[in-house]
Amino acid sequence: MKNRIKSLLYFSGIKLPENSELKHWSANFIKYLSELDLNHKEKKITVNLLLESLKQIREQLVKVLKELRILVREDQGINKIIGHLLTIPGISFTTALTLFTEIMDIRRFGKFDKFVAYIGFAPDIDSSGENDNILGITQRQQGYLRNLLIEAAWMAVRKDPAMTACFANLTQRMSKQRAIIRIAKKLLSRIMYVWANQKDYVFSVVS
Repeated sequence: MKNRIKSLLYFSGIKLPENSELKHWSANFIKYLSELDLNHKEKKITVNLLLESLKQIREQLVKVLKELRILVREDQGINKIIGHLLTIPGISFTTALTLFTEIMDIRRFGKFDKFVAYIGFAPDIDSSGENDNILGITQRQQGYLRNLLIEAAWMAVRKDPAMTACFANLTQRMSKQRAIIRIAKKLLSRIMYVWANQKDYVFSVVS
């Protein structure tokens, strides 16, 4: 819905501000969009209808999240796992619950490498004869989970001093995009440890 609104505004020659307002679409930003002068009545009506649809979708998402939180609190087993996952920097309620509903039992992976391969952070290797060429991360993936974890990794490098230091070190020898994949893999390791051991995450001491 946001993309539809942006496309219509760009088509009308209106360039939106490149700041945090555009990223988060706050109430003030939506009010700003509804008051734009589009020169054509038809465009104005269309934008306002799209903005109204966006508000309704947001309200529905709030209700869904509220119901999910109630369901989690009512199940002590799930609530305990979600609680532990939420102590990990970068992991939100939505990410934690998505991980749980997709995986259910972390013990089924046995080893971390299997967990990595399931999510899609394992390297893709092209084997020809005696040579193995690493092509980057595999295309075989749980796309939605992988994207969530990459987003979580960006949050983790801002919240966890150990992750911040690791990311800074990685970016000295590779692009930020490649570095954040490494961070996401580290985040996955923390997720598996916390979940498997039923323990809260403990921040590392960074000197």
